[in-house]
Amino acid sequence: MDEFGCYQAVTLPNPADQAEGDAAGAAVCPFSASAISEDEVAREVFPADARAHDAVGRFLETFAGYVLEDGYRNRGSSGGMVSWMAKELLQRDLVDGIVHAKAGPGSSPLFQYGISRSVEELNRHPKSKYYPVELSSVLRELEQEPGRFAIIALPCFAKALRALFRQQPNLREKIPFIIGLFCGHLKSANYAENYGWQLGIDPGQLTAVDFRVKLSDRSANHYGIKVEGQKNGAAISVTHDHQSLFGANWGFGFFKYSACDYCDDVTAELADISIGDAWIDPYMKDPMGTNIVVIRHPVLRDVIREGISNGHISMDEVTADDVMRSQASGIRHRREGLAYRLYLKQKAGLWVPPKRVRPSRDLSRERRSIYRLRIRLSAESHRAFRQARRAGDYDLFRRQMTPIIERYRDHYARDHFHRLRRRIKRILPRILGERMTRMFVRLWRGGIAPGTS
Repeated sequence: MDEFGCYQAVTLPNPADQAEGDAAGAAVCPFSASAISEDEVAREVFPADARAHDAVGRFLETFAGYVLEDGYRNRGSSGGMVSWMAKELLQRDLVDGIVHAKAGPGSSPLFQYGISRSVEELNRHPKSKYYPVELSSVLRELEQEPGRFAIIALPCFAKALRALFRQQPNLREKIPFIIGLFCGHLKSANYAENYGWQLGIDPGQLTAVDFRVKLSDRSANHYGIKVEGQKNGAAISVTHDHQSLFGANWGFGFFKYSACDYCDDVTAELADISIGDAWIDPYMKDPMGTNIVVIRHPVLRDVIREGISNGHISMDEVTADDVMRSQASGIRHRREGLAYRLYLKQKAGLWVPPKRVRPSRDLSRERRSIYRLRIRLSAESHRAFRQARRAGDYDLFRRQMTPIIERYRDHYARDHFHRLRRRIKRILPRILGERMTRMFVRLWRGGIAPGTS
């Protein structure tokens, strides 16, 4: 882990093995020049009768719902489906253990990959962890362990695992299932420290964090955060409304890994089952949370169907387009935005990984400004937080970031207005007719629109 709270890959230390280490790393890195696209891997891995969708990948069925049994929904970040599916794999003897993010042994790191071999152990580590983890240590452990395991993984981790299975086929037998998590982007360790510091816990004194505390009087996407740590030698615990804290807006991309800006997979397309939040109506209105579920493995489809029939889970069938709508902002950033980021790198003569998206600047001026400012917000957040930590002054971080945020919000508001205007112009002729629409547009241009006189 570097000074910005991000894990960085290292190759074998023995110079004689350097070339071999570099080649092995490139073969499994999801962002290397030799990385195989998600589409190509999915065609090899998933059933021939799986349907294909541009944003969702290949799939058998898609659902929205939540767990009814044993308090899984209460304990989970959303509908409780990730923990429930892991539990089912253990109880059905489909695996001997679940590899997932667990609380670390101390305060650094706060979370790391570990193995749960019982439902009781699994249930002690629920919820999403917006914190960096890495697979190498637990994979070394798995090499020595008998049995079969399921791994809960982000999209890039799932892609790396599929590439690793090509290099080490024995691991494919040892890891028969990958449970994927929808992903906006990966955060550095300073994401947690940022909230702890605002709530009275200095950097380095944070001992625990719950990123998804459900608030019964809010919508599902409006949740709280709980931090624990040391203050003046005493243990403290603080729970606070997440959205009111500085840096909470996910679109700002604070503490984002730079690699995340070159990923085009939101829905963990290479996982056997992918699970995320149902950020669409009517599900978003329920503060208890609802999951979107994308099934790609026939065995896991049977598990879901049995769970529905025996009343353990409540599921609505949804379309792949519904899944896409539930993650619309993230998909737009990783497709439309990625095309522009690739264009910027290409224009500067810099290397980029091979992607399914082609470089393009075919966007409005406001939209291009938004994507450039997101790059700047992310990069500056790492540097500014490091400076604030060295100075022991959180307000230094806030002062450096605020002017960029204000520019971003200004461009975002103007882009939102322009998109709204374009939508109205498309709809009005169907409602008013062409003649009345032209009159309305003249009035709009004559003084109704913001910024006119």
